[in-house]
Amino acid sequence: SLTHLGAELDKKASAEDLQKQRTAIDTSLTHLGAELDKKVSAEDLQKQRTAIDNSLTLLGAELDKKASAEDLQDQRTAIDNSLTHLRKEIATVKKEAEVGAWPVAQQGCKANCVSYKGYLYRTLDDHDPGDTDANQCQQDFLQLPAGFEVAPDDAESKHVIAAHVWGTYCLIVAGNKAYASSAGGYCLTPHLMQQGDKYSPDLCPDRVMLRSIGSQP
Repeated sequence: SLTHLGAELDKKASAEDLQKQRTAIDTSLTHLGAELDKKVSAEDLQKQRTAIDNSLTLLGAELDKKASAEDLQDQRTAIDNSLTHLRKEIATVKKEAEVGAWPVAQQGCKANCVSYKGYLYRTLDDHDPGDTDANQCQQDFLQLPAGFEVAPDDAESKHVIAAHVWGTYCLIVAGNKAYASSAGGYCLTPHLMQQGDKYSPDLCPDRVMLRSIGSQP
């Protein structure tokens, strides 16, 4: 009986120990699972944070680009407005200068000016446009008279040059161009020489054609 009772007690003790061990193992597994879940969640969270930081950095860069482009456009607009205003001011000043130059040029004209399309034309040395002796030229360096400038290289200047002899074969205009008077002939490429504020052609027979800075009001 005692032997049988001891065997029964041993079985019970073994079953209790086994249950305790199982309980301990289950507890350890549960704890391990929780730790693994925490670790996975932390890694996922870090990945999400990294992705968000990258997105924010990219967004910030895009916003900076947009702001820079807007600032640049604002600066360009401001510069364009300033240039437009400056052009208007220059045009106004030029117009006022031209209006003021006309009477000055008119006073400087004696018998040797030709009027064409509202402008006055003359040679730098104030030579008679009706002089038919074309074998002549300007000999000295001379100042531009008040109210006049070197005639532009345009159709009007060519017309005035070709309509008279001007006592020479060729007359120089702006841009170092020369055109034949009514005496005809071939004009070589000239050069308008300068000494201080005085001018002279480098070839003979050449003269310098001038035009009034402003036209008749």
